[in-house]
Amino acid sequence: MPRLDSHLIKLASLSVLPLLLSGCIFSRGDSSTSRGVKLSDAMEASAKGDKRDLGGSRSSHSYSSDDTYFSPDESDGAGFFAVSYTEREYRWQLAADMAYSTPFNGAIKRITSFTLTPLAMEDERNYLGVYLGGGAVEFESGSLADVATDDPWMFDIGLTYRRYLNHERTGFSPYITGSLGYELLLWDYRNPIVAGGETITGDQLGGVQGSVGFGVTTRRDSYLSFFGEVGIGATIFCETTGEGFDNDVFDDFGFFTVKAGLSLKF
Repeated sequence: MPRLDSHLIKLASLSVLPLLLSGCIFSRGDSSTSRGVKLSDAMEASAKGDKRDLGGSRSSHSYSSDDTYFSPDESDGAGFFAVSYTEREYRWQLAADMAYSTPFNGAIKRITSFTLTPLAMEDERNYLGVYLGGGAVEFESGSLADVATDDPWMFDIGLTYRRYLNHERTGFSPYITGSLGYELLLWDYRNPIVAGGETITGDQLGGVQGSVGFGVTTRRDSYLSFFGEVGIGATIFCETTGEGFDNDVFDDFGFFTVKAGLSLKF
């Protein structure tokens, strides 16, 4: 479908933008915002309540006037939301799900997340959407991250795709799925720390996440359908935190995830 292909390009462009802005893909080793202080030193100071200045300073990053941002073409009256089937057409589709992820390695023990997909479109065989998500993170008990931080959370944004294996009017539709997104791990320090004359109470670390999986959804041509998925994936973190500490605490990790959700079509 030429119409679908056009929307796919637009939606994919919007979802890739956060990845480009994160700087993790093209300049993962970039130290332009680094203080020259290890994250492990910052966390140890937080765990001990040490108020001594860790030292270190960083240069601020500014975007030049040449930076460009994607602006969608508004001339197409149907927008991104057209969902066309043989017998019925929906203008908007909304999906929501809960997921439970267990990392294979690293300092994170589990992530329980909620995801909303407010921009989505679908035809007889394909589904494409932009998702927004957030989740509670549990660190491995006794790890440095566990004893040094409070209230860890993970937020993400990205692109999800499905390839359906049968017709939309069947009772159950199996599908193969994949996703690519930008993740942000945030936490509060258990005790404020001092670095370069600054008092720091929290921090964040960006990363890129990708996954593949298999799922089944109920009758897709109805206004309400339910779906479930299992999958595997990996997260690759940036090398510098938002506060400029060099990341030597959070390793890149793989994970297994189980997901259940629903889709509303309007």
